[in-house]
Amino acid sequence: METLHIYVGTDRWQQAAGAERVLEYSIRKHATCDVAFHWMRSGDQGWEVSPDGAGGSWRIGREPGTAWPKVGWGTDFSCFRFAIPEVHGFEGRAVYMDVDMLVIGDVRELLEWPMSKPWVCTHPQMTDVSIIECSQFLDRQWPTLEELKMFPGKAYHHVQRLNQSGLLSPSLSWNWNCRDSSDEWTEDTRLLHFTSVPHQPWHPYPTVKYAKHPKKAWADRWFAEKDEVDAIPS
Repeated sequence: METLHIYVGTDRWQQAAGAERVLEYSIRKHATCDVAFHWMRSGDQGWEVSPDGAGGSWRIGREPGTAWPKVGWGTDFSCFRFAIPEVHGFEGRAVYMDVDMLVIGDVRELLEWPMSKPWVCTHPQMTDVSIIECSQFLDRQWPTLEELKMFPGKAYHHVQRLNQSGLLSPSLSWNWNCRDSSDEWTEDTRLLHFTSVPHQPWHPYPTVKYAKHPKKAWADRWFAEKDEVDAIPS
């Protein structure tokens, strides 16, 4: 059976708080296909970040370690996703997800999703869950990895380029990006997206003042998954 390659944008604070571990567990729990994870973790080798791109790092336009500041990238990993075609060798299909998610459906649906364009997501301006046919970017004059690292803009500039180049289709079901800030969880929901940083149950960033999640069922589900992960013998 074909393997689904999932690239996750993340950072060391999210890793330390357990978000990565719970997301991976939730995906594997429901998957009926083989899954391979690729952590695009800011600060790790190849994913180093800095305000100005010093030393070959990614230029994020601000000091690293801040959650959703008013300058630079929204997160320390916001633009990593646009390197996936090259990082994946311009071959096969890959899926991108942000780390602040919980999957409650079978990701095999993403492996088999019909692709009308090389990059499929839920909205023309939202690529936080994306399916990417990497081979389709080889001859598309897409920025190279090194060009992406030094690009002075933000994620929405790359999304604009996807749209203007006719590479993006907003044909992925919203069931795969149910956002706590605006959407309701239904029986058809496949993925819960904890977009509100001050309400993320795992409290990743030390500088953020956290509050209880306004949707109790969401927080309860995340903690239930964490309890299952913690119960697995090491």
